Amino acid sequence: MREGWLAARVRRYVSPNMDARELASRLVRASTGDRPEESAEGSVEAMHIEGANHNLSAPPEAERTFVTAVGEWLAQSVEA
Repeated sequence: MREGWLAARVRRYVSPNMDARELASRLVRASTGDRPEESAEGSVEAMHIEGANHNLSAPPEAERTFVTAVGEWLAQSVEA
């Protein structure tokens, strides 16, 4: 089973001190637990869209970036 994590950072909801990339990495590590090979195989992945807000309305390309990446990720899941 594959898992994906997307973390958005918006001051309204999240501390400006939070490192979104580090949080995503921690979620990946927590998801793989004692199975770090799964992270290496790509069964658990984190995605970071630079500057994206919580609903992907900004920056303008955030929504398209997300939808494209999820489509590719799902296609790879079916092939696997």
